[in-house]
Amino acid sequence: MHESALTDIIVSSDILMSAERADAPSLVIHIGRPVPAPEIDWQCSHQITGLAGEEEILTAYGVDAFQSLCLCIRLVNTRVLAIERRLGIRFPGL
Repeated sequence: MHESALTDIIVSSDILMSAERADAPSLVIHIGRPVPAPEIDWQCSHQITGLAGEEEILTAYGVDAFQSLCLCIRLVNTRVLAIERRLGIRFPGL
């Protein structure tokens, strides 16, 4: 995993912490299209925005496009859980 460019976005999701509060924090998740990696098999990048310090683009790698996408989704989940723990909040449905 390292920082990379986000390719064509294939999935985006805007997740609110609370639908009842207009000022509730939200996360926007973008996942890019898996692409061949320069020196290894495949890569899939994602970006989580909406909270300070969470703007970077990170990349997961796999032996094929499907594995890199699956690993990218797992990485997104791990990052969201870390954000929840750090801020003491919960994003429902994740």
